[in-house]
Amino acid sequence: MNNDKVSIVIVNWNNYKDTIECLKSLLKLQYKKYKIIIVDNNSMDNSVENLCQYCIKDNVKFFVINNNEIDNDTWQNNKIIIYKNDRNSGFAGGTNIGIKLSQQFNMEYTWLLNNDTEVEKDVLDKLLQYSLEYKNAIIGAKLIYYYNNNIIQSIGGSLKIKDMITGKSYGNNVKDSEEYNLVYEPDYINGASMFMPSRLFEEIGYFDEKFFLYWEETDLCFRAKNKNWKMVYCPEAKIMHKEGGTTNKVKYLPLYYYTRNCLYFYKKNNIKGLSFMLVFGYLFKVIKRIIKFKFDEINYINKAYVDFLKNRFGRIENL
Repeated sequence: MNNDKVSIVIVNWNNYKDTIECLKSLLKLQYKKYKIIIVDNNSMDNSVENLCQYCIKDNVKFFVINNNEIDNDTWQNNKIIIYKNDRNSGFAGGTNIGIKLSQQFNMEYTWLLNNDTEVEKDVLDKLLQYSLEYKNAIIGAKLIYYYNNNIIQSIGGSLKIKDMITGKSYGNNVKDSEEYNLVYEPDYINGASMFMPSRLFEEIGYFDEKFFLYWEETDLCFRAKNKNWKMVYCPEAKIMHKEGGTTNKVKYLPLYYYTRNCLYFYKKNNIKGLSFMLVFGYLFKVIKRIIKFKFDEINYINKAYVDFLKNRFGRIENL
């Protein structure tokens, strides 16, 4: 019988150093009934080998697989499962692999966590407490900038058109204060940390892999809300986030996927304002770059709009 309750799913791509720091913080958690699943998206920096070396050095039981076949004894006897993916499936695809793997062993809760985060030792206790209080809910955390630890990165997201254009989220780039210690319900939970009962995926399905990267968590939350699930911000759960520890290694990757996928999200979910986003959203982004003399970024904005109009989704090569 599986005694663990929480499956922590982390996606790694060419960034084992941050992943190891994340693991170090997770292994100090007060609540111990969890497994960690690391999905490595075909990294080219020897990530899997370095993750294995870390586990050996710190005497952490682990096992490496390259498919979804894992027996109960292997699952029970290892704290960390490393899934060696043969391709880069993005955040959406990599996370789906981890979710499906944990479902084989009926894990009660799933915690999706970015690899460039570090957590406080009581975070999992807080998330579980909120999940018990709010039965049908995705629980978000207070995300704090790792390199400026009194500034909040996000406490949840907004689906207002002006926020979609600017990319702003609730509590973005503000000093932490009592104002942000109150529970509230955002429009969606930031994908850097999402905690939920695992049965959510049986009800609404998995991440849409057409997004590949960015907006997939917004889409998941939107679908969940349509099935009467709530989004709840847990202010007691503090997580330090380096933000972009992986994606910022490819200069224009975030700009392209964020721009394209915002449009795809609007179209897919039949949200009013797509025409506005196509015209005024485009003008806002381009004029902003012209003012700041960032002309090279305009090419990637143009590509994002063209690919959206031509229904080119998923991973795009050679960005």
